[in-house]
Amino acid sequence: MRLIFALVTAIVVLLATVSSTVHAPGVLGEEASKGASSVDQPTDLSSFPYHLSPAGSSGPPPDARNSPLFNKVIVIDPGHGGDDPGAPGRHGESEKDLTLDIGRKLQALLEETGARPLLLRSGDQEVSLYERPALANQVGADASVSIHLNWYQSRWVHGLEVYYYHTHPASVRLAAAIDGQLLSQLGLTDRGITDEQTYVAVREVTSPSVLIEVGYLSHPTEEKLLHTEAFRQKVAVAIRDGLSQFFSGK
Repeated sequence: MRLIFALVTAIVVLLATVSSTVHAPGVLGEEASKGASSVDQPTDLSSFPYHLSPAGSSGPPPDARNSPLFNKVIVIDPGHGGDDPGAPGRHGESEKDLTLDIGRKLQALLEETGARPLLLRSGDQEVSLYERPALANQVGADASVSIHLNWYQSRWVHGLEVYYYHTHPASVRLAAAIDGQLLSQLGLTDRGITDEQTYVAVREVTSPSVLIEVGYLSHPTEEKLLHTEAFRQKVAVAIRDGLSQFFSGK
């Protein structure tokens, strides 16, 4: 009995240790970099085909001027794209397809509030690692949201993760607001918010910014949810509500 108890205890401790140390393990190739800052990697943005919605052009409802998001420039960064598919899906669409769909849904929701969203890619094109934060800085973003899906070798790892970096002191408050809304509206397991300097998407942006890992494509249940359009719409709604909460100061 003592031997069995010792073995069970050892397994529990091992699982807890692995679970607590898994952070965005499947997508480090694109959004993480421990190298030089963007100052050392200049980017020519003069010909980049992006479009920032002009103030009032989207025809928001009359009461949109009362929204905390009215006229706010929100950069939406759907992870991966082009030759970089991101995390693989076992049943068709890869990470780049699903993050783009969430990004488009979020763009539409933000335009309804009178915000000025900037979607960094509108199709399956590649936007380089350092172009993304450079564009956010160039347009004077009020906030930036990078959307990703996670992956891990073990199918039992699951949950929601939100990353920020203290480049801007308000980023932690933005992370907490979006994390809270995603948890309450989606019912996913909370893997916490983390101050993470290795992610270019948050480290190089001068405005409040977050990188969201909306569940694991390697987890059967979460993959099934993420392949459901209704669930992706709920993700977009929760992110919008988190942004609204942040800008309302609540």
